[in-house]
Order: sequence, then structure tokens, then C-alpha cells
Amino acid sequence: MSNLFDFDPREDDEEESDFDPFETSSDDEEYLPEPGENDESSEYESDDDVVDNEPQQHETTCSEPKEFVLSKDGKYCYFEPPPQLLNRSNASFALHETPGPTLFASSRCTDILSSFLLFMEPIEKTIVEMTNLYGSRKYKELWLPVDIASLRAYYGLLILAGVYRSHGQCINELWDDQTGPPIFRATMTLKKFKLINECIRFDDKEQRKGIRSRDKLAPIRNVYDKWVNRLKMCYTVGKNVTVDEQLVPFRGRCPFTQYIPSKPHKYGIKIWCLCDANWKYEKKKYRRRLYLVELGKQLVTPYIANRKTRPRTPNANAVIDEIQNISSRSSSPTTSTSAAPTSTTNASRKSNLPNSQKLTHAPSAGKRSHCAHCEYKNNKNLYSNRCDKCITYVCNAHHFKLCTNCIDKL
Repeated sequence: MSNLFDFDPREDDEEESDFDPFETSSDDEEYLPEPGENDESSEYESDDDVVDNEPQQHETTCSEPKEFVLSKDGKYCYFEPPPQLLNRSNASFALHETPGPTLFASSRCTDILSSFLLFMEPIEKTIVEMTNLYGSRKYKELWLPVDIASLRAYYGLLILAGVYRSHGQCINELWDDQTGPPIFRATMTLKKFKLINECIRFDDKEQRKGIRSRDKLAPIRNVYDKWVNRLKMCYTVGKNVTVDEQLVPFRGRCPFTQYIPSKPHKYGIKIWCLCDANWKYEKKKYRRRLYLVELGKQLVTPYIANRKTRPRTPNANAVIDEIQNISSRSSSPTTSTSAAPTSTTNASRKSNLPNSQKLTHAPSAGKRSHCAHCEYKNNKNLYSNRCDKCITYVCNAHHFKLCTNCIDKL
């Protein structure tokens, strides 16, 4: 009986091949090179050594660091510091355009409003069409169509509500005569604002059913794609960029909200942003606040200028009168005396005064200034008394309810 361990695989090889490792032949004799052959062989050996050493030197200089961090999916490795490669970078990564705002954007930005509308113009028409479509289906004949002016006024009120830190505040308080800013009642009624806020849409709801199963951004996909394309047209990314996540606070109904306990606002929508280190927001926060206040006012001004109905509160009526008077003056080069009697009378009163005493607007009650009639050496104190006719600051010596110039004209 044969044992499995007695099997030697070399037996078959020995039978097939006639090679005997212990057999001596004339080829195994020691070879002694001739004197002329030694030099040529040494030259070839030296060349081979040089060729063999070159790739070893290249590997040592281009070797990557051993410490790295592997991505979650296992496809990418992140090194610190980055590997030092001797090869030249690919030409496709070179920047052929100047980083920053493009010529398309800089040529169209003249003021704060134009810079904001540069991003909103491609999607405004879509929002107006889809909002009117949904509103007509829901309210039918009672629906009043929304135009671009009313939509921009809606944007402006949202921006002003954020500037006034009204997050979490009831909408009725913003339109209240005592607690709310008068610009909200001057822009539109509370019923109109709630109606736009309820019916604003970015796509056709009936065509969304087949797309929503495979795309969670189906309700805003059309508007979002236009927004991304406009960003590429308006800005060129530089060399120093980074990708970072941003959690937008939101607790409403959304299929892709996330919970991140390390963030200040734990619930929200996570957005991946490509940030450029060479361009940033202004460090001083009050400047950003002034920008947003001016932007909100410029968005609501065209809608207030064309408003026909008036609110009941006097503060809101004062805002409407001021904006409509300014718009009427800017539209017509010459204004009639009946349209703005107060401005014409004030202009006639100030026409005979020197330039140093002319004021473009009435000063506030708490403001103080030097006397307009005292000499420069003796004019060191500040006074709050003003002439009732020309609205210039005067000291106690020149104050008789009228300044000296107006008394001489009486």
C-alpha cells in the first residue's frame, strides 16, 4: 500500500528531462577571458550599473509619504504634506482666465440692486409663471396675477425681516402699527404677502410625480440648475479654493434634512460649498447690514411708487408719500409747484443764503452745531437752537425765533 507522503513530484520531471544536475560537462569548466575582452565587458557592466541606478534614484525622489488618510469609500488617499513629484503638472489644470468676477458680471453691476438682480433675472420669469399657474388652480377666478415688481417686493420684505432679526417672530407683528416697521405696511398688505408666500412655486406640481422618485431636488431642480449656470458665468475660481460643508438651519418638511450634533443648529440642510480664499465678505458686520438694508429698500421702492391703495396708519402713509414724491421728481425733469409745495418753498427760502448755511434736509432734534452768524474765533460752542424760517443753527445771542438775515428781510 502506497503512502501519499511517499510521492515525490520530482520523479516525473526526472523521467521526462534528461538533464542531470550532477553531471559534469565541458561547459562547466572555468572560463578565462582574454586580455582584450576584459575591457569591453567592464564597459558594458558599468553602463548596466548606471541604467539600473537611475530608476532607483527616481523612486527615492518621487516616493510618496507613508502616512495618509483613506477616504470612507476607499478610493482616495489624502497625504500631508503632499507628495513631491518631479513631473510637470498637467496643462489642463492651468488657469487661463483672471480669477474673480468675470467681464460679464462687472459690466452689468452698477449699483446694489443690479448686482442682486444679476443672479435673479434667469429664474424670475420661471417663478412668476409657476406661481401664477398654481394660484390660478387653487383660487381660480379670485387669484390676482403676480408680476415681477410684486415678486421683488416680496424678496425685499424677506431681506428686511432678516435684517431686523425677525426670525421666529409672528408675521402679524411685522404689520402691526405699534410694533412693526412702517415699511412693511407701506409696501403691501398682510393678506397680499401671505398669498404670495402660500402660492410661490418653482415648478409645475403635476409634472413632478415621475421625477421626484429619483430626484429629491425635483421641486427646485429647474431653478437650481439655472442658478448654478449663472454662477459659472459671473465668477472665475482662483487657485486657492477649498470645499467645505455648510448647514442651513431648517426644521420644516424636507426629504434631505440632516441632524449634525456638532453644529450650532443641529437640524438643517447640508450644502457643499466651493470657497475661494482670495475673495471674501467684508469683515465688519455693520457694512453687510447696511448693504442688506439698502438692497431691501431698493427692491420694494418700485412697488410702493406704483401703489394706488393707502394703509390706515399715518407712518406708512408718510413712507408712501416720500417714495412717490421722489419717484415723481426723478421721472419728470421739471416739477410743478402743486406737486411738491413744501420743497419749492424751502428752496426759495434757502436760495438767498450762502452755501455754508444751506441744508439739504431738516436736522434732527438732538443734533447740535456751531452758530451760522458768529465769527470763526468765537464760534467754538455747539447750539441746538435753529431759525424757524431757514433752519440754520444760531446761538443765544442771534436767536429771536428768527435769525438776523430773516429779520432784516421782514
